[in-house]
Amino acid sequence: MATNQCSTIAPMFVDHIEVISDDTGLIVMMSITSAITILLIIAFIESVVFVATKIPHRDRSISLIWMLAMYPIFVMTSQMGLFIPRAVLMCNLTASIFFSISLYQFLQLIIYYYGGHDATVVKISEIQILGKLQLTEESFYRLKICIYQMALLRPVVLFIEDILWLNESYDTSSISVNDAYVYLNLFTFLSSLVAIFALVVLFLASREHLKAFSITIKFVIVGLALYFSNIQILLFDVLTLTDVIKCSKPFDWETRGSSWQCLCLVVESALLFPITLRYFRTRHGNMVGVLQIPRIAFTKSPSDHFNPSFNYKGFYGGTPPKNPQLERVRAETEDSLTKPRSSSSISFNSYIAM
Repeated sequence: MATNQCSTIAPMFVDHIEVISDDTGLIVMMSITSAITILLIIAFIESVVFVATKIPHRDRSISLIWMLAMYPIFVMTSQMGLFIPRAVLMCNLTASIFFSISLYQFLQLIIYYYGGHDATVVKISEIQILGKLQLTEESFYRLKICIYQMALLRPVVLFIEDILWLNESYDTSSISVNDAYVYLNLFTFLSSLVAIFALVVLFLASREHLKAFSITIKFVIVGLALYFSNIQILLFDVLTLTDVIKCSKPFDWETRGSSWQCLCLVVESALLFPITLRYFRTRHGNMVGVLQIPRIAFTKSPSDHFNPSFNYKGFYGGTPPKNPQLERVRAETEDSLTKPRSSSSISFNSYIAM
């Protein structure tokens, strides 16, 4: 429970700035978080320029930009919440809406990696997960619904919280069966668990096929963003209600849990954004799909023709795969080129037929 010294409402912007200006520790803290925010915004702008100019596929570049924007948006909204504590719920709502779109774009990115919706269904159906469970088109559709429900419902829940808070009927300082706060947060927790489970199942079905796309790290990045923006705030609320987080500076009001969430989210985003840049701001693994990887082609002079701009590292261990039939054809081709052509020579059409 909150102590009696706690303010029942968060301070206004002007009052909060006066408190900060009188405390050297708060000045240093806000200066650091502000610097982090500015650096992440600059890095994000540079990454947008890179993706827009280096990734030729428009739909894929849009999805990558949304993924790159997750943590900078978290930082921006959290920084606003730190400077204007009374607007923290609105800041959380904005971040949640943005993450919902990013989550949708992440699923679209996975489909792009596979080479389209039909290719996704075909490839994931080849993998057995959780024992003997095998995904089908219907189960893939259900997985998407389980993920999208959280992306859709979380902003709705936050919007209801904002309305109740403005009506002064949203009490976060106590737990009671009559409080909407309890049911809204329980609903958010269950919804987030369903979404996390669906993401784990989709990851298990994709980690082998999309290994070359660094899909494990990308799932971790998105999963942590889901945790930070949805479940972590519930943890801070519980710690506030049980008075584990004391009502003291820098946040000495009853809704201090949300302010601590903003502060931690700035630090967490600063740590994870460089990793996000490493795996989403790159041409490697973002140019082709699983079913679009270049294969060997023949011309009038049988030889291997691969896309010279394609980086095979990560797809074929740095070199194209060997095929027994192809090796046999190559050997026969070399023999035919060193011997005078005769009726017994293998024609080019026979190469194609093989």
